[in-house]
Amino acid sequence: MWWMSLALAAPPTAVVLPSQAVEGSVSVAMPPSEALAHLADPTWVREIDGGTTRVTVREREGACVLADYSSPSLVMTVRYTIRQCPTGHGYLSTLVQSADFAAYESEWSVAAEGAGSRLTYRVRVEPKLPLPLGLITGTIRGDVLAMMEAFAAKLGGA
Repeated sequence: MWWMSLALAAPPTAVVLPSQAVEGSVSVAMPPSEALAHLADPTWVREIDGGTTRVTVREREGACVLADYSSPSLVMTVRYTIRQCPTGHGYLSTLVQSADFAAYESEWSVAAEGAGSRLTYRVRVEPKLPLPLGLITGTIRGDVLAMMEAFAAKLGGA
């Protein structure tokens, strides 16, 4: 594919913000319209994590999508339903229901960057189980960084 040979700015990053959200960022060698097209379907995450997370689109609500997620980890399988809606520059996902999360919100944003795009993903999760905040944010940071690296490798990144 034509974009695989382009080298863009920097490798993927993932940081814990003061709000305890985790933000990941990566440059990809595709125009924003193509990047947004990939993010429009929540089931793309299966391709990025090697098929571990199962995502099923339950229904469409106008421009929004309801999707069920089942994501196994070493400790347990986390299940939740989100509503993903377009924002004009990406997609915002909010929690509809979950036995595992008290709160969940994630947002993808896409911006033009040189000949490609800068993708930014921000996620904030509050589990129902009482777990140390450092463990939660550290685990999520590692997961987000791995996702960004996989996304760049699949779609042509830095």
